[in-house]
Amino acid sequence: MRVATLLLLPVVGLAACNQPIAPTPVAGPASSSAPSATGAPPIPAGSYSLTGIITERSAPGDHPLGDANVNAWIQTGSFGYSYMWANGPRLSDSQGRYTLTNLPSGATFQFQVYKQGYVQQCAAPELVVNGDLHLDAQLIARANVSASPESVPPSLSGFRVIAGVLYEITAEGRRPASGAFVDYEPTEDSPAATTYTDPQGRFLLCGIPQTRTATIGAALGVGHVAYRSVPPGPDASIEIEIK
Repeated sequence: MRVATLLLLPVVGLAACNQPIAPTPVAGPASSSAPSATGAPPIPAGSYSLTGIITERSAPGDHPLGDANVNAWIQTGSFGYSYMWANGPRLSDSQGRYTLTNLPSGATFQFQVYKQGYVQQCAAPELVVNGDLHLDAQLIARANVSASPESVPPSLSGFRVIAGVLYEITAEGRRPASGAFVDYEPTEDSPAATTYTDPQGRFLLCGIPQTRTATIGAALGVGHVAYRSVPPGPDASIEIEIK
């Protein structure tokens, strides 16, 4: 897990070897050729694309969100990599529109979107590339994040909400941890949903598949990290402790 300030960094490498590489992205044109990782197979290139619109979830209604950094963790067999690492950064335009190109046929990918001051509280469904695709996503301003189930869209069939409380263990005892970073990581160090705890230490993440064990991570600054595995099933309420 990376703390919130490092969430923008992509992770790439052989999933089986667990050797991440995390270059710092900058806004600008994509690289004309994909880099190659030492000892890793060539980055797959494909002819398919993903398009969509990024919006901000807010009252009284959603509106397009520009300059959001759009990324994905792409898995082709045993080899996984960050789209941004292989293709360069992609930002949504002033109308919230984005395009990811060069997607290889048969790959699965987990969509990610990031903008400073916002969180992707609900994970997007994992997709399989079998043609050109369309996927819209929402961010919410950190100041408007809530741990109330009524604050997020209803779960789609097969997906769930995982909520709970984060506690900090101190010399004075256990206390709720306010303002801590919490995420859902279907792939290590590659969050698909992110949020922050409220003053009571409560958090909520949504869009999490019911059919798989979910890894929920939490961080209170550098070096203070904890994980909790949540087994497959319906909506869940958990507690996480950080010493």
